[in-house]
Parts: sequence; C-alpha cells; structure tokens
Amino acid sequence: MSSSRTRAQALSLYRQVLRAWRSWEGGEQERDYILRTAREEFRAARHLSDPAQIEAALLAAQNRVSVALHYKIPYPRLQHAVQKTSRRDVPQPPPSISR
Repeated sequence: MSSSRTRAQALSLYRQVLRAWRSWEGGEQERDYILRTAREEFRAARHLSDPAQIEAALLAAQNRVSVALHYKIPYPRLQHAVQKTSRRDVPQPPPSISR
C-alpha cells in the first residue's frame, strides 16, 4: 500500500472520529474520552513504519469506530481471555459403583 493512500485513509478515519465526537449524544465525559483517546491512539501509531502494522492499526481503529457508533458506547470492547484449566478444574465423571 502506498504511503499517500495510507495517509489518506488515516486522515479520513481521524475525520470520522471527529465527526462522531461532535455529534455524540452521550455525556460530556464520553465526548472528552473519545477525543482524548483518538489523539493518544493516532499519536502512538504515528511512527509505525511496517505496512502490516499500519494496516492492522487502521483496521482496528475502523472497527472500534464502527462498534462505538453502532452500539453508542465509546469505550473499547472487552476481549475475554481464554481461561486455562487444570485437570482439577475439568469435571470428572462420577465414580462407577461396583458390586
């Protein structure tokens, strides 16, 4: 992907975030969170040079904006970790009764 195209995508995404911020119907605290988080995330990704990392960052940001607009929740979606189980945690069949 060319850098000018990537830059255009990033700017378009940032403008989309700003439009969402301006029209957000939630409280002032949520609006502040949207603007602060967008600035922090874009500044953090500013120095990425690997095209795969840039593409992944843009995709993650686009997904986050889409979810926020759809569900009207500005906060990131929780990612549930797969819990590791030990042998003790796995239910064991009941012992057989022998006569």
